[in-house]
Amino acid sequence: MDNAATTFPKAPGVGEAIKSYVEEIGCNVKRGTYSSAYSAGEVVYETREQLCRDC
Repeated sequence: MDNAATTFPKAPGVGEAIKSYVEEIGCNVKRGTYSSAYSAGEVVYETREQLCRDC
C-alpha cells in the first residue's frame, strides 16, 4: 500500500474517493470515540475487505 500512496497516475476514481473522504468524514481512523471516527473505521474496514475479495 505504500507504493500505491505515491504512484502516479492514480487509478480511476481515487481522486474522487479521497475528495469525498476529506469532505464527508475527514478524521483519522481509531483516533476517537465519536461517530465520524467510527465512520472512518468502517470505510477502511470495507476497503480492506474488498481488496481481499479482489485479490
